[in-house]
Amino acid sequence: MRKVIFGMMILGMMSVLGNVVLAQKARDLFIQKENNEAKGKSGVKVRILLKRGSQSERYVSPDETFYSGDKIKLAFDINFSGYIALLNVGSSGKVSMLYPYAGTDSAVQPSLNEQLIPSSNSDWISFDDRKGVEKITIVFSTNRLEAVDQIMKQSGSTTVSGSISINTSSSESQSLLLEMASRGLKRAKSRDLFIETVKKDATYVVAEPGLISEPTTFVISLKHQ
Repeated sequence: MRKVIFGMMILGMMSVLGNVVLAQKARDLFIQKENNEAKGKSGVKVRILLKRGSQSERYVSPDETFYSGDKIKLAFDINFSGYIALLNVGSSGKVSMLYPYAGTDSAVQPSLNEQLIPSSNSDWISFDDRKGVEKITIVFSTNRLEAVDQIMKQSGSTTVSGSISINTSSSESQSLLLEMASRGLKRAKSRDLFIETVKKDATYVVAEPGLISEPTTFVISLKHQ
């Protein structure tokens, strides 16, 4: 019996250690790729900048509880030449395309600086009175995001809080965005995708090269109370 218990303890410790290694892997692989090391993997880094009332702006964990009136910006960085789209699936189920927006393109390059969405200092994404879960959906790929290109060609733009956003309110645009996001999630679940939130702040997501030749998706869920 003691041998069995000891064996189970060893297996438990190995499982914990395995989870620790996996937790460290996303950030390390992202940085290795960023530094052009062969063993790194392509990925995305996302942070959330919170502005709450008169408090100082600060970066927060996705586990933060958000309240009506809170304002946020999304800061993203990418360590490979590719394409990215940031979507917001609101508690109402409607999909909004946060990035790209009018005047930009889904094509991105590695940079020394994070890109803030919205980019203007005076523009923020605001939490309204509708409580629930806001899902920030990030889609990235080494190849062009055809659904995004199609929407940007067919849809007009609209001014929202001083920013020029792509109009995605049509049923066709909504269907394209939802289909792209859901297909990317299914692919991510069937292949290697490493996700890690470091120091309750930045979320790193890296993937096997073969996975991101097509749109690959991950979701950051924000609780709105």
